[in-house]
Amino acid sequence: MSAADTISFEILGETVTLAYLPHNGFVIREIFQDRCYAPIDFVQGVSSLLDIGANIGASTVFFKFTYPQAQIHAFEPGRGAFDLLVQNTEPYGQITAHNVGLWSEDKTAELFVGDHDYATASLANPNGDNQSTDNITLKACAAYLKSLAVEHVDIAKIDTEGCEVPILVDLVANYDMRVVYVEFHSEEDRWRIEDIMRPAYSLFSASIQNLHRGTICYVRRQTIDEDSEYHRHRITVGA
Repeated sequence: MSAADTISFEILGETVTLAYLPHNGFVIREIFQDRCYAPIDFVQGVSSLLDIGANIGASTVFFKFTYPQAQIHAFEPGRGAFDLLVQNTEPYGQITAHNVGLWSEDKTAELFVGDHDYATASLANPNGDNQSTDNITLKACAAYLKSLAVEHVDIAKIDTEGCEVPILVDLVANYDMRVVYVEFHSEEDRWRIEDIMRPAYSLFSASIQNLHRGTICYVRRQTIDEDSEYHRHRITVGA
């Protein structure tokens, strides 16, 4: 794997320096420039946030500056990405990094890792592109969070390269999150995600790159004021 580069920029008057692999630069651009995790303006007082699939920690740092009062738990099972995650988040005391992945049960697994970056590391390797492997630890999501004394979650971001559905099922069953950002990696998973979220959440925004890849944002329905402008755009046609 190539040596890491660094990039420095300013946020709210503070200089931020992030380490990344040369082929990982697009991740930083997506998060800080394209704002794929743009905040919901009426969601205030965020005190607990999960970054599941934190990779090198660019999203974690973005959340730190977006929600400065929040305690953030960042989960990344891959050893190479985790090393950069620790380096990038070490200056910020409210971030705790965990070298595990979350799942529906405790298990070990083989992670297929890209030869040039960590962004495509996955339990699946459908195209045979990722030749290196890494033995990783997975923890049952809700049980592990309880062991960390995580009693409530305001915001969760899940980007785990195809493992989103079992994590989301466990989270939704145990936490009343206000906002969920989740990436999908197949159209079939997008259907499953919608089925999981529909009972209590509204689809708030989406960025769809292609049929099998996109980031979708859900907001808990009771969080959206019935008198807000968001409901004024509804058009219904009677039968």
